[in-house]
Amino acid sequence: MAVAEVTSYPPVHTSLLHDVAADSMKPLASAVDTLALETSSKILDIIGRYRLNRGESIYASADQSVLKFIALIYTHVKAQQAVPLCLPAFPFKSPNSTSKVLGKLPDKAEEFALSHLNGMCQAIADIYPPGAKITIISDGLVYNDLLGVPDKDVWAYGETLRALAASKGFAHISFARLRDLVDIDLPKELDEMTYVANASNFRRALLNTFSKPGWTWDEVRQAEDACMTYRGYIKFLQTDLETVYPIGEDRTKSRYKRGTEYIAKQMMARGDAFANAVRQKYPDHVRLSIHPSTGAVKLSISLLPTDSIYTTPWHSTLVLKLDGTIETGMRSQFENNDNLELIYENGRPSRDFRVYDTFDHLPYSK
Repeated sequence: MAVAEVTSYPPVHTSLLHDVAADSMKPLASAVDTLALETSSKILDIIGRYRLNRGESIYASADQSVLKFIALIYTHVKAQQAVPLCLPAFPFKSPNSTSKVLGKLPDKAEEFALSHLNGMCQAIADIYPPGAKITIISDGLVYNDLLGVPDKDVWAYGETLRALAASKGFAHISFARLRDLVDIDLPKELDEMTYVANASNFRRALLNTFSKPGWTWDEVRQAEDACMTYRGYIKFLQTDLETVYPIGEDRTKSRYKRGTEYIAKQMMARGDAFANAVRQKYPDHVRLSIHPSTGAVKLSISLLPTDSIYTTPWHSTLVLKLDGTIETGMRSQFENNDNLELIYENGRPSRDFRVYDTFDHLPYSK
């Protein structure tokens, strides 16, 4: 058996190693803007205050994920630029306006949600003057046909939402649509007719361009983030579709359950393509999400300051109490409460503040 020759190296003084290490570290340390790094960490902490699971720290996710978001924020802070955030959200109102929401248009719940997001950006501006800008990317046309929501309703919801943000002076918020993610020959300015006429084209272009080749349902089962999103879809579809596909002689509860599961899987397939499009369009943005997640690629935030499971305005009705706090839930939870009085403003439902609690609903016209 051959014996390997042992190479003998001359001794190295510890002090020499220390000097070499110190010299090699100097260029790296000087390359990092420590103030920008500290500010970036503070900005991430502010976003953490708006986390969906508010009992968890923003740093509850893996160290690598935290460092990734800090590094992304740092590139903008070092350049003294506004930190860009993007959030796919605000699709359309739940089609269940019988027991879940009060109508098809944005109401006081949307106003509070937009104010919440604008306030987050303002809080960032308080410690970092360039501030932050959030782009809300409506995913309405990605899913609406699966839930029986007309394309016209998606357009009306989006236009009213934009008008609401403008009227309230939410300067940190901007909006994008599916048309901004796909390459289709369209007029520069969309109106209702051209939007509705091209709705199917938007969906087709999204799936043809951004669907992952060979995507299968097994990918969802193996990805924790995707599993959490799927479970969320199932939970809300059970009430969203109650009035679209009512249970009766022709549709049993088990058949309804199978149907919601099938629709949820279709939503996951489309959602994967949509997420790919968002990543390509907004690669330098901090990705926010309304869905629970591990925090590896996106930060989950709550749109409403509530402890309820109803944290999105298009899935819930909002109660504004006299002490200034809010409560969210399904319409059916509140409409028979004697302490809540439904009134009308501008011909549309609203809630008066003269009662013990306030079931507040204020749709806005264009």
